[in-house]
Amino acid sequence: MVLGDVIASREMDDREAFRDTIATTLETVNERYAADVVGRFALVKGVDEIAGVMRSPRNIYRLVRDVVSAARPGAIRFAVVYGEIDVGAGGDAVDEMDGPAFHRADEALVDVADADLYLSFSGRRPAFDSLIEASVNLLLMAREDWTDRQRAMVAAYEETGTQGAVADRFDVSQQTVSATLRRADWRRLGRLEGDVNAALAGYEADDGNADGERGVLETLEVEDGWE
Repeated sequence: MVLGDVIASREMDDREAFRDTIATTLETVNERYAADVVGRFALVKGVDEIAGVMRSPRNIYRLVRDVVSAARPGAIRFAVVYGEIDVGAGGDAVDEMDGPAFHRADEALVDVADADLYLSFSGRRPAFDSLIEASVNLLLMAREDWTDRQRAMVAAYEETGTQGAVADRFDVSQQTVSATLRRADWRRLGRLEGDVNAALAGYEADDGNADGERGVLETLEVEDGWE
């Protein structure tokens, strides 16, 4: 279960514009990570919460990062829990689902709010879960001070893979792109993000190695899986 709490949603100046932005982002997320999405991500409780169900945690960081970035200058906290869904598990409409996983996620969101962090991560490997949780929170905290331009150029660089392509897209020099990425400290943060994504990709493998990803990722059932 992935549950997101929109912080101070009732105090937003333009709740409708925020809803439209997040709804569009969630549609993109549902398509981008379709292989892992079991219950399609959607806004619930108006614009107060986001909910979705995934069959594995391998794209959790990417998904959370995408939504947090789109929400700016608003903010969203997330709880990711492993548990059971015993209502509505046969479909893909998250607003028709319920079960212990939802209740665990609600409780975890309280802890995230108390700690003023972005994410609570509670899976099947408690010691490893703590490391994932800490790593994701630190990475998202490192992104807090990025400008919109830095955020956009990093996203374009991730998509294209070359500074020249980013320069063409933004109609600036390659040197400008390089300087922007450097100010964002992307060389180091990008490597750490890659390490976190690799760890999540191998989470279900016995040895935690992404190269060993197999078996349970293919057979995990919604009734007792990564919800």
